[in-house]
Amino acid sequence: MKHCQLGLPHSRRGQCNRGDESGFTVVELVIALALMAIVMAGLAPAIDGALQAAATTNHRTEADGLAVAAIEQWKSIPYAEVGFSGPAPAYCTTANPASPFNAYATADTAVTTAQPNSLVTNQTLNFAPDSVQYTVQSCVYWANASISGDTDAYKQTVAAVSWTDSAGAHAISEESVVYDCGQPYAFEQNSCKAAASSAPAGDPAPPTALVATTGDYGTVNLAWVPPALTPVPVDHYLIEYNTTGVFGASGAFASLDGGQGLTYSVGGLTPGSIYYFQVLAVAAGGGQSSPSNVAYAPAGGDLPSGLCVVNSLNVTPTTGVVDHHGNLLNGTTVGTVDEFSLSVNATPACNSVQVQYADASGTQYATVAGTSGQLTGTTLPTSIKWNVGTDPFVVYVGGVKYSPLTEVLVNVCLEKGSTGTC
Repeated sequence: MKHCQLGLPHSRRGQCNRGDESGFTVVELVIALALMAIVMAGLAPAIDGALQAAATTNHRTEADGLAVAAIEQWKSIPYAEVGFSGPAPAYCTTANPASPFNAYATADTAVTTAQPNSLVTNQTLNFAPDSVQYTVQSCVYWANASISGDTDAYKQTVAAVSWTDSAGAHAISEESVVYDCGQPYAFEQNSCKAAASSAPAGDPAPPTALVATTGDYGTVNLAWVPPALTPVPVDHYLIEYNTTGVFGASGAFASLDGGQGLTYSVGGLTPGSIYYFQVLAVAAGGGQSSPSNVAYAPAGGDLPSGLCVVNSLNVTPTTGVVDHHGNLLNGTTVGTVDEFSLSVNATPACNSVQVQYADASGTQYATVAGTSGQLTGTTLPTSIKWNVGTDPFVVYVGGVKYSPLTEVLVNVCLEKGSTGTC
């Protein structure tokens, strides 16, 4: 009789039963794998779709963030700078039913301003890891207040982002508004404008670099530069002019509205006569800036004979370096000392032209002379000591200060060590 190990029962044939150790056969394993493959094949499109949907959602989230960032850029700068310096981009003004800007391009005016901010309004960005390319475009439009009836009451900003991924082409847009008073719906409630008398109170900064040139018969052409920074936005410009160059309370002058541009042609003038001009910036509330520089030119026509006109004064060097004894080190050598070189451009009718300045001993007058309207000279040989600071050089004709004031400010500085420079 065959004995079994302890704890193992006998089989019917008297053998020990060690349990079922047969497992899966190869055929059964192949069938199981085939069934699993069939199931996974059915699930694959769903899994791929889920991955694409997640990627598309992520791309849309990134695009929306870019659009919001573009809107916030516009809202982060001063109200007067929200706009374009020249013609708005074509996508802001061209009617296109497929464009998010279409509703505004066909009904509203894009904002142009004399003092725009340098924001990038059309840019292309790439994002890792899938390197999807986003195109960000933004526009600004004037908007009218529906309740108060004010036109161009505030600015409407629109930002659009477009991109293409594996799911196709997409686009998203965001809109917001920018108010002059910085208060939401202030213009709609007609409270901001009423409180500010239709515009922010205060005076704008003055325009600069006014230039006058002879135009057509009886005309002078003007051009100027708007203020770079101004506490109050400029609404338009005021032009003042006369034939004396004296303005303010002591002078008589005519004035006209120069509009919102940066150039103007003043007509109806006496041909050949010299006219003097200055330009003031005016805010919507009526506040006026101080005047620009004075510019002058003869009106179109023949210049009257015998008229003295000083066009310019040049002083070289414009920054004088002096040693500890007050001696000029970088001027034109005259004898044994250095002097400032002087040059006056004037019509031949100008006689007895001098340049007034001050040295360490007091006020001096240096005569300039020459032909063809170019008069040259130097400061006096006796001017050997100079004071550190700003020294105005002014043109005099016939012993009288020329009007309008023709002046150059020269900086006199102390030499640093023995370097020959300040």
